[in-house]
Amino acid sequence: MKPFCCQVLINGDLEIPCHKPPAEQIILAIVEPVVDRVIVIENKVIVRGHLDIRIEYVADVNDCSQPVHFVHYAIQYNCLIDYPCLKDCTEVRVFPEIEYKEFCLVDKRTISKLIVVKICVERKHEEPVNNYHPKFPCFGSFPARSRAFQRFLFF
Repeated sequence: MKPFCCQVLINGDLEIPCHKPPAEQIILAIVEPVVDRVIVIENKVIVRGHLDIRIEYVADVNDCSQPVHFVHYAIQYNCLIDYPCLKDCTEVRVFPEIEYKEFCLVDKRTISKLIVVKICVERKHEEPVNNYHPKFPCFGSFPARSRAFQRFLFF
């Protein structure tokens, strides 16, 4: 079955903390989506989580101090996904992924962010292990039986 998905747009500004030097240039930005909680209600799935954002930058310093610095942010997101025919408390799997990310320096202490997160949900399916039958746990692990014996087991 095809998973049901939604997209979350996260934008805004990130401030470089005052104990860090101002930025001259962004070197690297890593974004990882983290799922904190999944709530299943009838025909809907609520996904709550955060983005783990790590930015490495070149500091705008004149002296010979450390030129490369690192800042870390955690930005919350919420997503509501319509999932027809889903019952309360059904177990689901959640697959978040970053579709797009953009980071730009607005000024020496402000970084503008634009992030698109795609969150997909699918129902967990439990596959029978070794043809396991709950009423007859050993059925299916033996060699093929006669048709009469198989009818005996199910009646």
